[in-house]
Amino acid sequence: MSLVTVLLLYLATAMSSLIPFFQNLTSSIFGTDMSSTSSAADGPPSQQQPRSGSSTSQPSNGVSSPNNLPNYEPTAMDVVVVKAMLQQGLNLPLEVILSIIDAAEYWPHTTVSTATFRTSFRVQSGRETENEFLLRSRPLGLIRKAHYDDSMYSLTKPRPEPFSDDDDAEFPLSQFQEWIGNPTNTIEHPCRRLVFTITSHDQGWGGTRHPNEPYNGSWTWFEAGLERFDKNATRPVDSRERDAALSATPATGNTDSPSIDELSEASSAVAVSSQPTEMDNKLPTPYLPTYSLRSIQPQLDAQQQHFHHPLHPQPDRTIQRNKTAHRDSTTHRVVWSWDDDVANPLTGEELKSLGRGEESGTGRFVRELKLGDVVTVWAKSRFGGWVNQVDSVKIDVYWAL
Repeated sequence: MSLVTVLLLYLATAMSSLIPFFQNLTSSIFGTDMSSTSSAADGPPSQQQPRSGSSTSQPSNGVSSPNNLPNYEPTAMDVVVVKAMLQQGLNLPLEVILSIIDAAEYWPHTTVSTATFRTSFRVQSGRETENEFLLRSRPLGLIRKAHYDDSMYSLTKPRPEPFSDDDDAEFPLSQFQEWIGNPTNTIEHPCRRLVFTITSHDQGWGGTRHPNEPYNGSWTWFEAGLERFDKNATRPVDSRERDAALSATPATGNTDSPSIDELSEASSAVAVSSQPTEMDNKLPTPYLPTYSLRSIQPQLDAQQQHFHHPLHPQPDRTIQRNKTAHRDSTTHRVVWSWDDDVANPLTGEELKSLGRGEESGTGRFVRELKLGDVVTVWAKSRFGGWVNQVDSVKIDVYWAL
């Protein structure tokens, strides 16, 4: 734990009498409970946080890497309270406060995981099956739910459709800032870290195994994708989702402060779909259906009817390869940070030896994420006989509030 973090926690403890005041403040601003942003099913707030730039692997037996020490992971409310304390108590300029927050890596985060659904994926080589969408993150910067069905939002495959209007299709920055309701407007590029936790293996045979280069010759891997919302999107006739246009006016009672049950649901990463309940009839505000998402990566083909998936792993978006001809599942925890090119520079050869994309250590993907962006994970396999067996995938997104 850094000295700056200790200072922040000391200040928070010393001024704990102000916390109820700031809780009421954040509740009135954000319209929801800020005390939890990750799923209880994915671990307590003090769960382990990999260090920036790290890439670790371990057998899927739940044993943690000794390099990862437990760190306190703040909620969004924690960050708002500490920022207010630093500004009001010490009269520090906002620019200095943001620098302190970044230096301490005192960021809120959201979590989504396929493990919640108790499902696995088998991605087999072949023209129609070798590129499989697995999971998407929550919109960057949003705490409150933006969809009435978490499983539908997280797992629905993207549609290969272009933006409705190249000049005026995306929501403006000001719209996401308004939805977030931060006392100080959230910056346009707030993402600070992405953590991908993947448990998987290949078919367990074939290829050429190298004892000192376990990822050499692997033709099963995972890539990061990017989606953005098209504000002009209309609901396709075959969509199972509710129509945003018909739901522009929130259901009765939806504008009230959330109940305890609603807050618990909002704080969970994803939840298994069940029979419709009274809660399901109340659409969140904002309501962002998956049919309004447009893929930035992977791109559309020339006819804009299918996604273009290159034959080889993309060096800047490859998260992790599977170990070659390795039948047992391995858990890889890969960290992409906004300052990887400065704080944790790795050469292309070093990244390749870890099974990562040779150009994935620059921090560029993280730095260029905009408010409201959605990160996706795709599983890949190539050539006859190769199979990507995916046990689980988790995405943690950290951002500056």
